[in-house]
Amino acid sequence: MADVDPEKDAGMCPDAGPGAGDALSSTCTHTCTHRSVTASKAPSLYSQAPSQSSDDSDPLSPLEHALTPDLRLPDEQVLSLSVAQTRTSVGSSASRLPDFEVAFDADDPDSPRNWPLWYRSWVIVCVSYSAWVVVLFSTSYTATITGVMEEFNITSVPVATLGLSTYLLGLAVGSVIVAPMSELPVTGPLIGGFVFQYLGWRWANWLAIILSGVALLMLFTVKETYAPTILKRKAAQKRKETDDERWWCRYDVRISTMQLLKINLSRPFVLAVTEPILWCFNIWISVIYGILYLCFVAYPIVFVQHRGWGPGISGLAFLGIGVGTLFAVFLEPVWRRIINSSARRDPETGRAAPEATAAVMCIGAILTPIGQLAFSWTCLPVTIHWAVPISFGVLFGWGNTLCFIYGGNYLASAYGIYSASALAGNAVMRSLFGAALPLAGPAMYSALTPQWAGTLLGLLEVLLIPIPFAFYRWGDRIRAKSRLIKLMREETLKNEGRRKKREARLARRGEIVKGKAPELTQVVSRPVGVMA
Repeated sequence: MADVDPEKDAGMCPDAGPGAGDALSSTCTHTCTHRSVTASKAPSLYSQAPSQSSDDSDPLSPLEHALTPDLRLPDEQVLSLSVAQTRTSVGSSASRLPDFEVAFDADDPDSPRNWPLWYRSWVIVCVSYSAWVVVLFSTSYTATITGVMEEFNITSVPVATLGLSTYLLGLAVGSVIVAPMSELPVTGPLIGGFVFQYLGWRWANWLAIILSGVALLMLFTVKETYAPTILKRKAAQKRKETDDERWWCRYDVRISTMQLLKINLSRPFVLAVTEPILWCFNIWISVIYGILYLCFVAYPIVFVQHRGWGPGISGLAFLGIGVGTLFAVFLEPVWRRIINSSARRDPETGRAAPEATAAVMCIGAILTPIGQLAFSWTCLPVTIHWAVPISFGVLFGWGNTLCFIYGGNYLASAYGIYSASALAGNAVMRSLFGAALPLAGPAMYSALTPQWAGTLLGLLEVLLIPIPFAFYRWGDRIRAKSRLIKLMREETLKNEGRRKKREARLARRGEIVKGKAPELTQVVSRPVGVMA
């Protein structure tokens, strides 16, 4: 079988592979390596054990599931597991002796958690900068549209806007393969506007290429951070050094490349079509996202065509949205307190249920149309001071950010190990809306005027406000009717039963050190938001 990792979640349960759970509390007595592989010394890299209700718990932790997804349904997992168990390979139970498991020790230098603080900070800088460069061009392009039209004698604004739409279509395609990334739309028009004004539209594109080159060089300095890949490499190196094929890690279960490709490409669309929860979230988030990108067409119409601002100065109009985004981010402790103080708890884990997250979504759903409607009726006439409409952009950006972040967090909480597929489908849908709405923007704003066009969009956002409120009130009932979530709960219960049987067996054999048994339960973390 092909050497391809199915990307089993790093901390969901010890049943990631045959026999993996038995190794969690075993003590290696092999002459080559004398190390204890206990639950306390092999913490999951990306998952946290369920904690009791506390203001200190992280409400955004469910998003970690999207980093190490298992895109297979339970029946597919069983099929893959059965195949692995019938072969005497690295991925088979026949060769998975507990004494030969490769795992992270508490002080393992290969574990990203043990890297120096300065290097971990550098990794964050590199990844954040790269994500910013990717979305920079999608918004800076709108500031150069007039130059592109003049250069190529284009008379249709929608045709010139195709550059933005096709770029977003590319992001939609990429979202099927990679996890969705956060958007930072507002610096693009500011930078692109000044570059276009003083250097021309071509340099706006050259700048994006140069910045991308810098990002590429920076990423070469980033070491692997994905736990399954690191452990698989360590296991392979151990087998090579000792010439002993018995060394293994819990991520050695393998499926064919074609099967993995089929799952990656189809699962997001299957969930988007079959899951009513995703119907609602995909429509809600996509409309908000599309209107956000429509602003990158609407703002130049208001501030350049009607108020007579230059390309560079007009980019400053987006600072209101940017400030609102920062407000939403820096007030995270407030949102955390709102979520953790909610009475909506998961009885299995004691942590806040996904419906507690929906409370913050409701705040965002209200702020977004308020900002949109207020901007629409203060952007013109020009006798209204320019600071007034820009200030209402703060509410718009604030609400958008809350909707994106905590809407994604709700999906991650609800779908657990399948959240990567749910979020990927959502990213595809919202990117398609973001690509389509700007094409209609110029004609709509010309026919209806900026005031009425903006009002129409704001009212559309008002119509969608009930969606987060419905999930806040009845989200647990809606999730209970999801076929996928039902299957996930059943699989979780089966894994829990296997864990208890293993623990009892190890206890009888005297392999669990007295007082250490509770640590095993910390490794088996039930998907956040999944209720029995």
